[in-house]
Amino acid sequence: NPPFDQAMIEIVAKAEHDRWMRERFAAGWNYGEVRDNANKIHPDLVPWDKLKPDARNKDIRFAEFLPELLGKLGWEIVRLP
Repeated sequence: NPPFDQAMIEIVAKAEHDRWMRERFAAGWNYGEVRDNANKIHPDLVPWDKLKPDARNKDIRFAEFLPELLGKLGWEIVRLP
Protein backbone atom coordinates (compact mmCIF):
# COMPACT_ATOMS: atom_id res chain seq x y z
CA ASN A 1 0.00 0.00 0.00
CA PRO A 2 1.24 3.50 -0.74
CA PRO A 3 1.85 5.54 2.39
CA PHE A 4 -0.51 8.33 1.31
CA ASP A 5 -4.06 7.97 0.08
CA GLN A 6 -5.78 10.93 -1.64
CA ALA A 7 -7.06 12.34 1.67
CA MET A 8 -3.57 12.24 3.18
CA ILE A 9 -2.05 13.81 0.06
CA GLU A 10 -4.38 16.78 0.48
CA ILE A 11 -3.56 17.06 4.20
CA VAL A 12 0.19 17.04 3.45
CA ALA A 13 -0.25 19.51 0.55
CA LYS A 14 -2.17 21.94 2.78
CA ALA A 15 0.46 21.61 5.52
CA GLU A 16 3.22 22.30 2.99
CA HIS A 17 1.42 25.38 1.70
CA ASP A 18 0.98 26.66 5.28
CA ARG A 19 4.67 26.01 6.00
CA TRP A 20 5.69 27.83 2.84
CA MET A 21 3.48 30.83 3.70
CA ARG A 22 4.92 31.08 7.23
CA GLU A 23 8.43 30.96 5.76
CA ARG A 24 7.64 33.71 3.25
CA PHE A 25 5.88 35.97 5.78
CA ALA A 26 8.82 35.56 8.19
CA ALA A 27 11.13 36.67 5.37
CA GLY A 28 9.08 39.83 4.80
CA TRP A 29 6.94 38.76 1.84
CA ASN A 30 3.35 39.97 1.38
CA TYR A 31 0.37 39.13 -0.77
CA GLY A 32 -0.09 40.90 -4.09
CA GLU A 33 -1.95 40.01 -7.26
CA VAL A 34 1.23 40.16 -9.37
CA ARG A 35 4.44 38.45 -8.33
CA ASP A 36 7.27 40.88 -7.70
CA ASN A 37 10.39 39.23 -6.27
CA ALA A 38 12.25 42.52 -5.78
CA ASN A 39 9.46 43.82 -3.53
CA LYS A 40 8.65 40.42 -2.00
CA ILE A 41 5.10 40.24 -3.36
CA HIS A 42 3.51 36.89 -4.22
CA PRO A 43 -0.03 36.02 -5.37
CA ASP A 44 0.01 32.59 -3.69
CA LEU A 45 0.22 33.99 -0.16
CA VAL A 46 -3.41 33.15 0.51
CA PRO A 47 -5.14 30.39 2.51
CA TRP A 48 -5.48 27.00 0.81
CA ASP A 49 -9.18 27.49 0.04
CA LYS A 50 -8.38 30.71 -1.87
CA LEU A 51 -5.40 29.24 -3.74
CA LYS A 52 -5.75 28.84 -7.51
CA PRO A 53 -5.76 25.24 -8.81
CA ASP A 54 -2.38 25.51 -10.57
CA ALA A 55 -0.75 26.69 -7.33
CA ARG A 56 -2.49 23.94 -5.34
CA ASN A 57 -1.17 21.39 -7.80
CA LYS A 58 2.42 22.36 -6.94
CA ASP A 59 1.81 21.39 -3.31
CA ILE A 60 -0.12 18.26 -4.29
CA ARG A 61 2.74 17.10 -6.54
CA PHE A 62 5.16 17.69 -3.65
CA ALA A 63 2.96 15.60 -1.32
CA GLU A 64 2.76 12.81 -3.90
CA PHE A 65 6.56 12.84 -4.36
CA LEU A 66 7.44 13.09 -0.64
CA PRO A 67 7.48 9.32 0.06
CA GLU A 68 9.84 8.75 -2.88
CA LEU A 69 12.07 11.64 -1.84
CA LEU A 70 12.33 10.36 1.72
CA GLY A 71 13.02 6.86 0.38
CA LYS A 72 15.99 8.21 -1.59
CA LEU A 73 17.32 9.56 1.70
CA GLY A 74 16.93 6.17 3.34
CA TRP A 75 13.81 7.12 5.29
CA GLU A 76 10.35 5.59 5.18
CA ILE A 77 6.88 6.83 6.02
CA VAL A 78 5.12 4.36 8.28
CA ARG A 79 1.48 4.51 9.30
CA LEU A 80 1.00 3.74 12.95
CA PRO A 81 -2.06 1.77 14.08
